[in-house]
Order: sequence, then C-alpha cells, then structure tokens
Amino acid sequence: MKTIKRYKVKMKVLSSVHIGEGEDIKKYEYIDGEDAIYVINQRKLIDLLNSYGKDSFEKYLNFIEKAPSNRRNQDNSLYDFLLDRIILDANTFHKLIPDITDYKLYYQNEESAENLNDISLTQKDKLTKRPYIPGSSLKGAIRSTLIASYINTRYHNLPANKNALKEALREVEKLFFPKKRDDIKDFDMKGVAISDSNLIDSENLNVGHIYYYNLKSKKEKTLPVLAELIKKDTKITFNMTINPNHTKITIDDIKKAIKDFNQMYNNYYLSKFGRERIATPEAPLKLYIGKHSGFPTKTIIYSALKDRAGLYTSQFLKEQFKDGRTVQGNYYNNISPVCLKCVNISNQKYENGATSIEIEEM
Repeated sequence: MKTIKRYKVKMKVLSSVHIGEGEDIKKYEYIDGEDAIYVINQRKLIDLLNSYGKDSFEKYLNFIEKAPSNRRNQDNSLYDFLLDRIILDANTFHKLIPDITDYKLYYQNEESAENLNDISLTQKDKLTKRPYIPGSSLKGAIRSTLIASYINTRYHNLPANKNALKEALREVEKLFFPKKRDDIKDFDMKGVAISDSNLIDSENLNVGHIYYYNLKSKKEKTLPVLAELIKKDTKITFNMTINPNHTKITIDDIKKAIKDFNQMYNNYYLSKFGRERIATPEAPLKLYIGKHSGFPTKTIIYSALKDRAGLYTSQFLKEQFKDGRTVQGNYYNNISPVCLKCVNISNQKYENGATSIEIEEM
C-alpha cells in the first residue's frame, strides 16, 4: 500500500466569489441602510413587533403578503414599513436595528446601494451561519482543468461537429470516472479528496451587483440580481489528500493542469476583452470558482477547440436558449459568449470568480 499524500490548499480571492446555495432573501426581509444592508433575524423581529402591540404583527403579515407584488417600488421596503407604520421615531428605530440583525453586509460600491432587489445568498454553515466554500466546488474546478489539460496534451484535431465532439469527450470522461471501483485509471478523481474550507468571517462578505460587459457593443449591463460576495483578498484554506492506491494523479499534474487551462482560456477568450476595461489579475495558479464566473470557465471547450471554440459555443448557445439569440449576436472577434461577467470593486470592473491557490505538502 502506498502512503496517502496530504496537502494544505491556500486560496486567495482575486476579485469576488459567490457560491450559490439556492436561497434568496427578499427585499422585505432586510433593512437597507446608507452604507450597508442589515440581514434580519426573523425571531428577533417578531419579538420586536409583539412589543409594539398585537396589531403590529398583523400589520407585518399584511405587509409581507403584498410585498412580492410591489417589487419595483418602495412599498416592499422593510425599512420604510418599520419606520412609518410601527416604530415611528427615526432615532429609536436606528438604535433598534442592531438588536434584530443577524449580520451586516456592506455595499461593494455606491452602485450596489441603488436598484436594490432580492439578494442571492452564498453558501453558509447551518449552525454558525458563517460562509464557506464546499470542497466539491474546488474539486470540480480542478477536475475541469485536469480534463482540459489532458485533451490539450493528447488531442490536436478534435472534431467540431457537435455529436462527434460529445462522443470524444465522453471517452475522456471515462478516464476520470471509471465505473468499476477497483479499475484504477491514470486520472480517477475518486482518489482525490478535498475538505470543505475553513469557516469564513462574515466581515469578509459584501453585497453587490453582477455586470455583463459586452465586447461587441462595448457597453455594460447591470443584472437585476444582487449577490452576497466573498471579498477580494479574503484568504481561505482547504485540506486535500491524494491516494496513490486509487489514482495516478499527482500534485504536479494538478498544478500543470491549472496553468494549461488558464493559458488556453486567456489566449483564446479572456485576452480579447482588454485589461484597460476589465481587471484580470494574474497568479501562478489561478482558478475560477463559484457562480457568475462565466460559461467558458466552467467548460473545456476552449481548451479542446481553441480558435474554433467561439463559433461552436455560439451555435451551442443558440440551441440551448430559445429567446431569439442568434449565432451573430453571441459571436464576435472569434469568441462566444460576447459578455464577460464582472463585479465593480473601487470603481474598477473585475472578472468575477477569480482566485489564486498555493498547495503545500503537510
């Protein structure tokens, strides 16, 4: 039996990261302040309402019943409801806000305080309510780079025909996920285990909009969604083990794969956007993780097809979405999609989801 290798993975957020948990908080479930959003503890809020008389809770139930139909105006603002209909005195109200708050989210920039809407929450520990990154998210990102690196090294003329390409990629997948547990393959991911990250302080969260930067029109579009984001420069750690009895993947394979993936992604996609418009921080081992990091970071198409990937992707998107998107509208300067997902940090647009990692043997 070979000895299991143990590693510490140190991650640093280069822009912002959002790990979606599939849950939103509505605009009528938080208080919007001048510099931050206050995420409310519902039990404490109900206690507060009851302290202001029996009819206060009835008013609240009526408010939240009507709020979803008033999304585009102030009638669904919890701040206005509590101040105007329950507490009435501004000084008293502002003193009470911390007493009913679970945690506070500072706005990522001044624009984040405008056009407030529902907030997409990031993944949190159920007990402590502190954010973390699941090990499966990091493992999935590494897996994609390994497959991309394998294809880039061994295949030089992959077919661009959709069905033929799918079949070729299906064969590659079998190398990473063999059906028989005892059938050890060179790249079996079952031999790689990654823990969930350490719990992250809630102070390392903020709230902001996600933006599309359109390369073709040179215009930005603010998406209606607000997201809880892990801040730039936040440091996060994971534990990783590689069991050589179940896989032939090595730590050097992983490092090479991450570098190869980023070289292909940058050469054939990201570089087309220009750094004067979008900040794209560099790192020796740069890895994209989480939601809103963009379609090309989640696939191996650019590593597989290189300069043919743009046209193939535009045709794929046309088939996937039946909302009038055309090949021409999603294809420009030999890339697709033509929109890059960004965040606004200190009045500078950054690509979203970018992190750097260091791997140390334990």
